[in-house]
Amino acid sequence: MTLLNIWKRFRHAQREPGSRNALKRFCREHFLSYRRMREWEDIHQQIGEILKEFGIPPSTFRLPTSPFPLPPSAFPKVHRCILSGFLANIAFKKDKNLYRAAKDREAMIFPGSGLFNAAGSWIVAAEMVETSRLFARTVAAIDPAWLETLGAELCRSTYRDPRWIPSAARWWPPSRSPSSV
Repeated sequence: MTLLNIWKRFRHAQREPGSRNALKRFCREHFLSYRRMREWEDIHQQIGEILKEFGIPPSTFRLPTSPFPLPPSAFPKVHRCILSGFLANIAFKKDKNLYRAAKDREAMIFPGSGLFNAAGSWIVAAEMVETSRLFARTVAAIDPAWLETLGAELCRSTYRDPRWIPSAARWWPPSRSPSSV
């Protein structure tokens, strides 16, 4: 969310009257790299051109002109979009700041993160960096129910304690027989 808010602030500063030097001053005052922001702008334009080639109207990929911090109701939507691209970087809580990540890796939330001592039971990380240990950086708390819809083909189900339901005349869970459990 921070990166989106930075981008929106930069775009807003571009619309204000002034020269390129004023934009450079804005970046310097907000501890941003002017070059990096120009790279982001170039990538944004390239993505827009690609979407136009596929016939997607420009109004669908413009950022909304909502106030600068985004309302909290927008967070789940943004987090689900990010999660769809980072399914390999999901993790569930093992200990206080330790998480069990995909591929049986143990990751720790980066100590400089805003969620260092406040993350939920499931997280997604935009980057996994291995230095002295594996750190999850740029993390967001996620709802595990999102995983079932986004990565259903990657999920593995395990059924335990099958039981006979006489009224239904079948075993529960219904997709497994007692011999295969």
